Formats: sequence, structure tokens, C-alpha cells
Amino acid sequence: MIKFTLLSLILFLSNISFAEPLKINLTDSDQIRLTKKLSKIDSEYRREEIDQTVPYPLVHKYYNFLDVRYAFSIGCYEQFANNSTVGQKAQCSIIFNSELSTSDSISVHDGFMSEFIIAEIKDNSLASILYKTIGNGVSPKVFFNTQEQVTLTHPSTGQKINGFRLRIDCERNPAYTAFSCVASAVK
Repeated sequence: MIKFTLLSLILFLSNISFAEPLKINLTDSDQIRLTKKLSKIDSEYRREEIDQTVPYPLVHKYYNFLDVRYAFSIGCYEQFANNSTVGQKAQCSIIFNSELSTSDSISVHDGFMSEFIIAEIKDNSLASILYKTIGNGVSPKVFFNTQEQVTLTHPSTGQKINGFRLRIDCERNPAYTAFSCVASAVK
């Protein structure tokens, strides 16, 4: 009887579905634009590797705003061949994970409809990094949005709503002491 109960408990726990991280897919042109923005991120969030297995210089550069240990992360990659100053093969990964939400750092939740997800970056230092990365540091409000647009239908009113696949809005106060960012995406 104990073996049966233990086996039943294991089967029950294995069938519980945990919220999976949600990855937002972008078009190639949107990934190139986002990679260009993220290439300006603070040096502690960048790394590069030199590929010496090829006969010509090939450098892989990675730009990461956080990683999968956080409720929201953006990671972009590009490579530079033959000492070029123009990157190739830009790829970005945008991940929302509501399971890792915290009330004081990054909160991820569904928006006003189930197809919409929102990440609120409440930690001042993290929001400051993203603000400086997507903006020029002069404007009190900065944003990045994809060129790809989607149309959503409001579940109760039926109204058509245009939205971007990904939009990041950041703002700061006039004294440059308080920063906040909101990232929203269509699932």
C-alpha cells in the first residue's frame, strides 16, 4: 500500500504543469535592430569569443540584459568576420518567465488579455541599465518597439487593437535618480 501511494504521489507531481518561460520570436529585421540597441549595453553585460577554428578572424559577440535566472531577459548575438565593424547573423532571445517574478525587482504577468504579457522592471539599477541601452540618456522617456505589428481582439468588447510584437518603455526622473521600465509583448 505504501509503494502504491508513493508511486501515485510521484505520478501526480510529474503531471503538474509549471509555467514555462515564454520566448518571443522576432523577425530577422527586428532582431538586427534590437541587437544594435543591445550592443550599447554596459561592458559587464557583454562578452566576446574568438573562433580560432577558421582560417580568418571570427569574433562572436554576446549582449545580455540579464539571463534566464530572471523573470525577464534579452540576449542578443552577432558575429564579426575578417575584422569587420558590421555584425552578421544577429539573433535575439527574449524571455518572460512569470514563475521567477518578484515584487521588488521584476514582475511578469499577463496583460489585460491572455495574448499579452508584461514585465515591470522595478529595480532601479536594472531599469537604469535598460534605459541607457535603448535610449540616448537625454530624453526622460525612451522606447524600443519592433516593426512587426499584430492585431489583437479584445475578449469582451471585440475591439481590434494594434500592438507590437515587443515594446520596451523606460523613463527616468529629471534628477536621473529613479528609473523604471516596462516590457510588453504579444505571445
